[in-house]
Amino acid sequence: MNNTLLGQVTIGSDKLAASGALLQLKEFDTTDAQSDGLSNTTKGLGMPRVELKALDGDLGLSMGVQGGSLDKTTHIGLTVYHVGDLCSPIAAGIYVWSGDNWQYLGGTVPRRDRASFNEASGILTDFEGNQYTTKVFGTKRWMTQNLRAIRKPDGTCIDPVDGVRFNPAKNATVMPLAQIKVLGVMPSGNVTYTENGIVKTMTNEAFVSIFGLFYTWNQAMVACPKGWHVASVQDWADLTTTLGVTDLGAKLRGNVGATYKTTDSGVGYKWGSADPAVTISGFNILPAGWVREDGLNAVAFSTSAYLWTSAPAGGYRYLSFSGSTLSSFGSGNLNFRFSVRCVQD
Repeated sequence: MNNTLLGQVTIGSDKLAASGALLQLKEFDTTDAQSDGLSNTTKGLGMPRVELKALDGDLGLSMGVQGGSLDKTTHIGLTVYHVGDLCSPIAAGIYVWSGDNWQYLGGTVPRRDRASFNEASGILTDFEGNQYTTKVFGTKRWMTQNLRAIRKPDGTCIDPVDGVRFNPAKNATVMPLAQIKVLGVMPSGNVTYTENGIVKTMTNEAFVSIFGLFYTWNQAMVACPKGWHVASVQDWADLTTTLGVTDLGAKLRGNVGATYKTTDSGVGYKWGSADPAVTISGFNILPAGWVREDGLNAVAFSTSAYLWTSAPAGGYRYLSFSGSTLSSFGSGNLNFRFSVRCVQD
């Protein structure tokens, strides 16, 4: 049975206790104008600070020591503070050993694997709980939305150093790194763009749920949910065969006939054909643009979509507002950041 532990005590200060502290003592010299709230006493009662490697199994191994060195039964009730960082698959916080596993008591939001696939509805859910619509084209099931995962199928960050990116409806604009870097969590903020003459303002998270995130080729190769893979050259070839080459670009596009405009451009681009005779496939590519290799320069929102393939040379597929075909390139800069569509294994 899990219990929630929220209480921490600090004596001598109204400031929050350090993470994992049960009792923290602080003393302030109120006569010293230079103290500025700094404490000269930081001792108190704290928990052992460890880095848990697993939540169950061998107790010793779960704590990063020799396997079999710690008895499961005699250590029931052992309570520790796990110091996992943002990209750790186990959320930082307080854990107690139950005899079979580490139970979470409090700290940060616990991380759990929410990945699943609902065959009846076609809804794919990744580790973080992001949901994607899917559809069968020919003999293969595709995601019909761009990937927006920040974590790998094992729960670790896709790139704990560089992060992934998103294009906040801007073109040829160098932006602060914090505005477009996504590392473990989505940065706060809003995005504004125009669609069919209507100005739309939404949170970064809501925007990304529509247009997806952008990945280098190496990031893309580890980003798809378990049981799915980055579309291969053959996958795209089979899709083209299934849909036919006539007006392929229009068939692949989402919101056909919608006019998009970025926040820093006075030009609006109609995304695809408005011809009612064109059969729309439901593949739903949107003009998300891409991000250059420096990770700071977002380009081509409202005009183009770029999607990786799993080709070792970094091959990718490209669709612009002006053309009706899906262009193919056999090589590219692996550090460009493009959209990703996954196919079921």
